[in-house]
Amino acid sequence: MVAMGQTALSGERLRQTDEFLAEAWADLVRHDERLRGTTVEVRFDRGVAHLTGAVADPAQLRLVRELIGRLSGVLGVWCRVAVGGRAPVVVDLGCGATKQWPGNLGLDIYPAPGVNAVANLAGSLPLRDASVDVFFAVHIVEHLIDFLPLFDECHRVLRPGGVLHVMSPWWRHVNAVADPTHVRLLDVQ
Repeated sequence: MVAMGQTALSGERLRQTDEFLAEAWADLVRHDERLRGTTVEVRFDRGVAHLTGAVADPAQLRLVRELIGRLSGVLGVWCRVAVGGRAPVVVDLGCGATKQWPGNLGLDIYPAPGVNAVANLAGSLPLRDASVDVFFAVHIVEHLIDFLPLFDECHRVLRPGGVLHVMSPWWRHVNAVADPTHVRLLDVQ
């Protein structure tokens, strides 16, 4: 019974944190002249800022990402923002049937409903140099014996100013050790 109360409280605390972050961002937009006319929409979900919309140039996007990332309580800044009228190219690595956003390009080693191209993430990615704005690597790095070749490939394929978002279970959490397909445990170091 205590665990149920703690879970509900934890969920309520996350909801309140998201509300606080949304208010803090709205206040910052109202008072920071550099953000006047910015059409970036920000939605907070469990401490992660999800950015959509458009900006005129890459410097404006960097400013928005930096300011949001400075807000106390923000755990990550995930971005799908058009720059200079060009929609971003966003790739979900190892997406399976679930992408971070429906319009993303999905790459996975196995075919699935959300996969646009089958690719071995431990090898070369079937993408041109400097052709991607954002990569999502959500719960895949812990499955790779050596993830450095993947990061090298991401570096090759990312445009200047591009972003690689990595999410992995914390090494001390039960989810990190309970999955027998995890070959590597990670921490913030």
